[in-house]
Amino acid sequence: MRNSKVYSHISARDVVKNGSFKLNPKDNIALDSLKQFGVDIVAMDSLLGGGSGGVPGYVSGEPLIARLNGILTAITPKRSIDELVGVSTVGSWGDEEVQVQMEELAGEPVLYGDNTQIPLADFRTTQARREMVDFELGFQIGIKEDYRLNKDGYNGTESKRRAVTNALDVARNQVGFTGFANRKTYGLLNDPSLPSVLAKSTGSGKVWLDGATTFDNLVTDFILMYNAIETQSGANISTDTKLCFAIPSGYAGVLTKAQAQTGKTFKEWVTENYNVRFAVIPEFRNAIGNEDVVYLFVEEAGIYDESTVENSTVIQAVQERYKVIYSGEGDKGGYKEDAINSTAGVLILRPWAFARKIVSGS
Repeated sequence: MRNSKVYSHISARDVVKNGSFKLNPKDNIALDSLKQFGVDIVAMDSLLGGGSGGVPGYVSGEPLIARLNGILTAITPKRSIDELVGVSTVGSWGDEEVQVQMEELAGEPVLYGDNTQIPLADFRTTQARREMVDFELGFQIGIKEDYRLNKDGYNGTESKRRAVTNALDVARNQVGFTGFANRKTYGLLNDPSLPSVLAKSTGSGKVWLDGATTFDNLVTDFILMYNAIETQSGANISTDTKLCFAIPSGYAGVLTKAQAQTGKTFKEWVTENYNVRFAVIPEFRNAIGNEDVVYLFVEEAGIYDESTVENSTVIQAVQERYKVIYSGEGDKGGYKEDAINSTAGVLILRPWAFARKIVSGS
């Protein structure tokens, strides 16, 4: 069995800082350099070109109608999984699974005696396995369709290709949170190695969107989650440890809850006392048992162990983000293209570094 090549790892903090990796027609990127980002072009002449030469700012010949320059594109949900755990490009298309070699040390010292047998230490080996999931989507553009779109200011080939990449990314993002049914492919919400969810608090103000929620309620819940990780780590972490605090969309307002005596907000208290990065995640609404959940986790937990695998607490294992497997002439001429992506969802490398809590309900 061979080890799969890891082409790149983009941390979640780098995704937040620099934005998700995107290709634009004007980008001057060597095709050989794209592989490290999970973009593999094997069938088409150029991903960065298109069959249509769009005419920006085309003005219709109809009287009293003028058009603004450019095209307005509908907003799409962000790829939260990239922002939360980053992207690791590993292996190659055709691999059926991703494996992580694991070992557990074992040994029990005994009192020394001149005539006693030597006690022996040992270790146990296991493998964490995740199956790959491939998605496919293509597009076709006809000769007349291309001509008419071109006259109207659109680059049909480019827009359809962006529709494909967007849809493939949406599917990958979903797998990153919920995995894929009937396969050993898990997401951040259902990986079997994750610790149990901390029970939701009860009583007035204990549900985060309850109008009675106070600064003190939020601080108590945060400390509860931090203490759980500290205990699970064997007291290895400290308040300087890099943490990510992820809350559901619609909950950003709770970060502004202020302490009555000082006026200090909950977010200010957290950032003053801990090394925390905040993330707002739409997928955490109705996430576990139709309840909203928050996550707190160590971002580089590997610095606390002797592993030879990367320091990340969790990785999103992606073989291909966009791989063209066919391009050529469509029906009656024109152009047709087919593309795939491939992902193994997420692998929780260090489950002890997580705490999660239900924050909704009655």
